[in-house]
Amino acid sequence: MSPRNSIGRVITGAADWHRAILLLMLFVVPAFTGCENPQEPDLEPAAAPPARSAANDSHTLLLLRFNGSLVGYAGEQPTQASGLTFEPGVLGSGVLVNGADRLAYATSGDIQAAAGTIEFWIKPAWNGNDQLDHCFVWLQGALMLCKDGADNLRFLINEDDSEQYQVYNMGHWLAGEWHYLAVTWTVPGVMTEYIDGVQVVSHRSPDLIASMPAEMFIGNGGGSRQAGGVIDNFRISDVARTPEEIAASYASDLRIVSLAIEPITNAPFETWRQPAKLRAATNVGTQYYPPSQATWASSNPTVATVNAKGVIKAIKAGRSTITATIGKVQGSLPIRVKAPRLPPKVEPIHPYLATPASSSLYQIPVVIFRYLPTADGVTLDQAVSPGYINPITLRAMKQRLDTFDLRAKFMLEEGSRFRGYQNPVALPALGYRVVALITVYEPLPPGENRGEVDGFPVYGPDHHQILQRFNGRHFVEDLGVKEFWLWHGGLAPGLPEYDPTIHKPEMFRWMWESNMSSPTTGDISNSDRNPTDLPVYTRSYILYGQNIWRSHNEAIHNHGHQLEAMLSHANLRQDGNLELFWQMFVGRLGRAGCTEIPPNTTFPYDYRENYNPVASDIADWSPRGIGLKGLVSAHTWGEHPYPWPLGTRSSSQLDLNEAHWYIY
Repeated sequence: MSPRNSIGRVITGAADWHRAILLLMLFVVPAFTGCENPQEPDLEPAAAPPARSAANDSHTLLLLRFNGSLVGYAGEQPTQASGLTFEPGVLGSGVLVNGADRLAYATSGDIQAAAGTIEFWIKPAWNGNDQLDHCFVWLQGALMLCKDGADNLRFLINEDDSEQYQVYNMGHWLAGEWHYLAVTWTVPGVMTEYIDGVQVVSHRSPDLIASMPAEMFIGNGGGSRQAGGVIDNFRISDVARTPEEIAASYASDLRIVSLAIEPITNAPFETWRQPAKLRAATNVGTQYYPPSQATWASSNPTVATVNAKGVIKAIKAGRSTITATIGKVQGSLPIRVKAPRLPPKVEPIHPYLATPASSSLYQIPVVIFRYLPTADGVTLDQAVSPGYINPITLRAMKQRLDTFDLRAKFMLEEGSRFRGYQNPVALPALGYRVVALITVYEPLPPGENRGEVDGFPVYGPDHHQILQRFNGRHFVEDLGVKEFWLWHGGLAPGLPEYDPTIHKPEMFRWMWESNMSSPTTGDISNSDRNPTDLPVYTRSYILYGQNIWRSHNEAIHNHGHQLEAMLSHANLRQDGNLELFWQMFVGRLGRAGCTEIPPNTTFPYDYRENYNPVASDIADWSPRGIGLKGLVSAHTWGEHPYPWPLGTRSSSQLDLNEAHWYIY
């Protein structure tokens, strides 16, 4: 249940990544036939370039057009140039860097450590899933922009640290296709990556560049790890260019022949909003054109509107046509907005859910969302939220979730009593209080693309749209809500219940087990820690993703991982390392364990059936392990007589073993 994957080998030699995004991305791409008849470049100044946005403005430090010359726009000569050839570029020619080629320029006057932008076109002679290193820009020990052996774009400053939480996977790139790559930075501050004029990664970075090397290599890493492609219109600036500037630079080199609008769906529900893509036939093949560079219009704004960035918002049921215009070229998209079968309903709250545990030290106000899509108003829509109970009525699903919510509240409160299993009078630290329970009879509104499975995009929910629609700011800032529990049914290819005859890609959904928003710390959660995927209010809150086809156990499992994320952060801030939490507390055999691994094993999820006793100091833990040890196993926690409320105790001992481990 943890979000795991292997980012893989990094070209600096680092390995063993943890925590990244969604599922493995699988791509199949054709082979590439190389160019013929290469010519050695000369070093004479090129003719004046055509006027473009990526021009020699006041912030430009280095501008390389590569139109038959390696000399920069301001006369910069390369410090190293060998084995290079000129090939057809985006407009004019570009330089091919491959084999053992070298191309380098002096850093003095051409790049600054404090802030900057690097942007260029690249046409690779390799497929993006080749699992090889390809370096585009390399400043030894200071800055690196490369594709690594796991096919991820890596933009590093100084060292590989905060960059691990977000990556752009290049596995779908095809040999012979042009892409516009741009990165910006402020040190310390923010590092941002753009592909084809669109931001793909942005994160805070504490990195500093201690010293700038004398040379920067373009298209190679000092003679190795070749870019293996044609580079054109290379520019370095002394400021972090805005997204609008990056988009304009990319778009200025494209000559549009035809245009098509690609939405997530052309049949959205009312209130849904979606950023449309623009697919253009251009002088460099098919490209996705920045929506902000087009002019947008809706034929019926009472049904659907579209803003200057190409975000389409469904208003009410009906039909409209969305158009995008670039110069004299126009693309159009018919839209049919659907009304939900039932409106959202604010449900009555069970008294147990509305009442925090007696004598609790702190209250945790909660809002519960239940997304239960229906096509007939009676049963759950299996075309959107399929599961192992098919069909199931809305009433039965709500009763199921009612039980899970009661159990989850009890587990969280009981688990907050310090060693309550041995001290019956220990007070609960936490008292949970549900302040709103809202059922939404629609699919989750689609948000950002979380990745691709079997060639199909899988979307996360649009949390901004959900919280704005139901006044999340009021809940957090006025009512003090600290947690949102969002029940949903996930759908993606590869799941046992997936049926391609009824399941449409526009309904594929996946969300993180937990996500956090904070004006103080930012996102410290068991997710990719994207700072933009949740609205930021004046108070912190956590949003938990809870699958309707699982249970209260998995919901509390999610809470455990969130606690681990926050405790790791606190440990790192306090001590500069993770020793106290992960080594001393969690440890290996015989310490306290973690959400997935109890003290009597080293295997994840081994808390249900492992009755093998192991000596552990979990009940008398101290950092250096001087507390008393006792034998623990699934008997220890599974058979403890926890006082489950309202007849909600499970009849399955294995389920109890899991639930009791989380409490214990």
